[in-house]
Amino acid sequence: MSNGYATVLRERVLNYIDNGHSKSETSRVFKISRPTINQWIGLRQQGDYSLKPRTSRRFRKIKEDELRSYIKAHPDAYLKDIGKALGVSANSIWHAVRRFGITLKKRSRVIKKEIIKND
Repeated sequence: MSNGYATVLRERVLNYIDNGHSKSETSRVFKISRPTINQWIGLRQQGDYSLKPRTSRRFRKIKEDELRSYIKAHPDAYLKDIGKALGVSANSIWHAVRRFGITLKKRSRVIKKEIIKND
């Protein structure tokens, strides 16, 4: 995933504007939006318009080892039950399970009743 436009391109765009070209023309030539150009001009006035390094990954609430140990201890638990135990939503558990490559194949109680009824 990209972090933004390179510092070299930012310099070229700002130099193009300094040479007397309008922001609209610069936007068309470099295929960069006007708000982005305005932001770079503002950053240059503050002193530094270079590309900032990306910070580390964001903090995740659910730790893989906690999730795996809970699932191992409660193999029949539903996502909402796991979420309640770990203090997060069922949707967060669903994303974490996918991220960690854990498979949980369970049918809801309603579907189980319908399957039994149809047999």
